[in-house]
Amino acid sequence: MHKVHDKDTIEMEIVPQIFLSQSGFPPTAPISEIINAILV
Repeated sequence: MHKVHDKDTIEMEIVPQIFLSQSGFPPTAPISEIINAILV
């Protein structure tokens, strides 16, 4: 069973560590939901 991380944890600890591209289309879902879906 995988742990679902809360939005604040993802935004404070994970998002600053990844490179968000400036080219292409912006995501339609919040970055925290995308990361949580990948981790689960």
